[in-house]
Amino acid sequence: DTLQEVYLYLSSHNALHQSIKRIRNVNLPAVPESLRDLVILKNLKKILNSSKFLVKDSIVDNN
Repeated sequence: DTLQEVYLYLSSHNALHQSIKRIRNVNLPAVPESLRDLVILKNLKKILNSSKFLVKDSIVDNN
């Protein structure tokens, strides 16, 4: 009986999921709209031996 009373005060699974999603999105950077908007942090540009992570970039055709 008390368990059913507790359920009345709990949020639905969907409501909890949406709340968690909103909180996570606050901490995420904005999604870049183009490659020019893409910011790669300095510590992610090199691998462990200090060589560049990305040696050459290329454009891949969609076909």
